[in-house]
Amino acid sequence: MWSRRMLFSIWLGGWMTGRAAESGADNASMIRSYDYDPKTQTLTLVMAKDGRAYRYLRVPEKVYRDFLAAKSKGTFYLLYIKGRYEFRTD
Repeated sequence: MWSRRMLFSIWLGGWMTGRAAESGADNASMIRSYDYDPKTQTLTLVMAKDGRAYRYLRVPEKVYRDFLAAKSKGTFYLLYIKGRYEFRTD
């Protein structure tokens, strides 16, 4: 029987097989690039799949530092950013 963790890993694997990331992101990530403005607490993420930029508002600097330290930026994004912070798109 499949555990939730195993199913999540399989599902996430589909997202993580994108093209190689540019600087400012990890390889094989769903995130092409990222930037953070500590004055406005805005985290900008450009997605690898479609090149669309998302500006997440009021992201604490600690969350950004944890994002930088994460082995997988895509996994961190799905678990700790997506759905938790208000965002704007370009």
